[in-house]
Parts: sequence; structure tokens; C-alpha cells
Amino acid sequence: MVSRYIHPQELPDEIESVALKLLLSGKNKINYKSDCSKLSAFYFKPLSNIQFSHSQLGEYLCAKAIISQLKVLIKRDCNDYGEINFTIDSPQSIAEHLYNLLGYSILTPEIEELMIEGLRREKKHKFSFELLCNRLQSFWYTYCRGRWLDQGIAHQAWSYFKQLQNPVNVEQINAAVGINVFLLLSACYRETKQTFSPCGNPTLLTEFQPQALMKLMAKTAVFHPDITRVRIGEKSLTFLNLSKADLTQAILAQVNFSNTNLSNVQLKNACLIGANLADANLTGADLTGANLANANLTNAKLTGANLTGANLLGVNLDLVNLSNTCLFQAMIAEAHKETALANGAVFSLDKFEELQRLLSYQSQPYDTDTGEQTEIAFNQIPSIGQIESVEGEPSSPLELDDIEDETVLGTTDF
Repeated sequence: MVSRYIHPQELPDEIESVALKLLLSGKNKINYKSDCSKLSAFYFKPLSNIQFSHSQLGEYLCAKAIISQLKVLIKRDCNDYGEINFTIDSPQSIAEHLYNLLGYSILTPEIEELMIEGLRREKKHKFSFELLCNRLQSFWYTYCRGRWLDQGIAHQAWSYFKQLQNPVNVEQINAAVGINVFLLLSACYRETKQTFSPCGNPTLLTEFQPQALMKLMAKTAVFHPDITRVRIGEKSLTFLNLSKADLTQAILAQVNFSNTNLSNVQLKNACLIGANLADANLTGADLTGANLANANLTNAKLTGANLTGANLLGVNLDLVNLSNTCLFQAMIAEAHKETALANGAVFSLDKFEELQRLLSYQSQPYDTDTGEQTEIAFNQIPSIGQIESVEGEPSSPLELDDIEDETVLGTTDF
């Protein structure tokens, strides 16, 4: 074997490189073509097929290697004309870098935690969580539109992983990249104390992707049907902005949505058994037919939400804001009905729809010159119970989506 001389100063980089190859190969051992004796036996077992000396040490080295590759995304260089640009500048180059780095499989919770801790310890003048979020988020939104799969980046990554003898297929690579970038964005945004909006800004219809999270959860099935709960749902769905997202019929049992903005979200017939919705904002949410059995709704805000036919058995409603919340035909323990009424809930669908119409009138826009609402908004409000169509039948209800969402979108402090 022809061994390559490794200078002592190069040894940390070489160890990191070998750790990354081990991780990306998806195997416990890889064939190391240089002299194994040059690598510290403290890190690796000195065999021709090299492997980590200890699993936890391997996780640390892998996390350190990924950190180095993520920092490349925010590295800047100065060209001959004095212009400062990112080293990896084009969207396609960023995509190629992330597919080759994160397409191997799903990051383990241990490696993710070590990565975030390692990034916390980076010097402030050399690293910024905010800048990394910005770079990853730009990739995320284009990923959600399927751009990189369409342009063959996932197939290129498949050839790369094939050389490393990693048996992942194109579909798994594409799914792993999306899941891992989502996990990183969620974790990094929590560090910035700002809010990540996985579906984009709902006020910009051309950019908003209401089913982005649903599509991501569907992709997890190529690894394991329970990945959403086990890997994503534990903490990566907290402190998010999912306003107006479409999660219809989503399987979200036992996931953690605490402190997440779910205002005006579509959760019809969703499975939220045992879910943690503590301190969540569910204002105007459509939870028709949803299964919330044994869910945690402590300090949740369900103002104007529609829970027609929802299952609320085993749910403590003492500290839940149920102002104008519809509980028509909801499954609820008799002992909790008085609590629900005291907290503002209504059990009549007709009354709920009337309240919706009243609220829609009250939300008429203000006059831009005087700051006062138009006369139509106040002077022509019919009395509750007297709203009729030309035919004399009750008019169709206005949806809560017609009410202006007061949630501040974008990067807002917790």
C-alpha cells in the first residue's frame, strides 16, 4: 500500500474527512486507502476496513464534519474587484452541496443535538445562525416546489452515494434532504428566537405552499411510516408559523405543536390523539371531525375555531380559550360541557355561523382617509337571527378565512 504523508496539522481535517465518509456511506466500516496507523487509534479502530472506536465518539466526529460543511454555505470570498460573494453562490451549487451532504439518510437526534451545540460554540464573528437560516430557507422553498428533483440534482447525488456504496435510492435521497433541512431550519430558528414558516408567507399567494408540510410528511414513508412522530414531531414542529397551512386528514398523533401558530389552519379529520398543543394558536382553525382525544390544550387559543364533530374525550378544557368556538356534535365529557360554556364555546352550529357573519361585518376595512369604518360596516348589520337570503333561507356562512389574520408573520420574537 502506498501511504500518503499526513502532516500533524492536517490530521484533524483527515479525521473529519474519514468520519464524514463513514457517515455518508451508511455503513459501520469503510475501506481506507491510506495507512490506518496514521489515524489516531483513539478515534478509529486500526483495521483495513476502518470504523469508529466508539459509537458516541463517532457521532461527535460526524456532527463536527457536518458543521464544517454547513459553514461553507455562509463563507464569503473577495474577488479581484473587491466584491464579496458567497463561496457557494448559485442556488444550484447550494442544492448540490446539500444533496451530497444530507441525502445519505435521516440525521439522528444525537447528531442533530451535537451539531446545534457545536454551532452555538462557534465564534460570533465567524458564524451566524440567522445567516445559516437564510441560506437554508432559500433552498427549502425551492425544494418544496420540486425544483431540484426536476433538475436532476437528486440523481447526481445518487451517483455520488453509489460510489460510497450507500444503497439509498433517488426517492430516499430526495426525502432525506428535505427532512434534514427541515430539522436544521427548525432547530436553528429556535436558536435565533425567531419564527420559521415552512409553508411560506400566507399573504403572498404566489409563494405560499399550504401543503408543504403534508408533502414532507408523506416523503418520510420511504424510510419508516412512524418517522413523523418519532423524528419530526418530537420538537421540530414547535414555535413554527403554520398559519393557513393545509393539514387535512394528517396523521399527527402525539406530535408536539406547543407554541406554534396554527391560526386558520385546515385540520379537518386530522388525527391529533395525544398531541401537545399547549400554548398553540388555533384561532379560526378548521378542526371538523378531528380526533383530539387525550390531547394537551393547556393555554391553547381556539377563538372562532370549528370543532364540529371533533373528539375531545380526555381533554382538559379548564385553561383553554374557547371564545366563539363551535363544539356542535363534538364528543366531550358531560362534566366538561359547563367548563366549555364558561370559556366561551357554543354548541349550536346556527349560532356559530351567525357569530361568523357578525365578525365578518365587524372586520370591514377602515377608511384610509379618516381612519373610520364605512357606514356599511356598522349601519347595515342585521340583527342576529334575522340574516336571510332573498329566498328567505339563512344565507351561507362566511368562513373565518375572510377575517383578517392578526398574526404577525415573518421573523417575530417568541
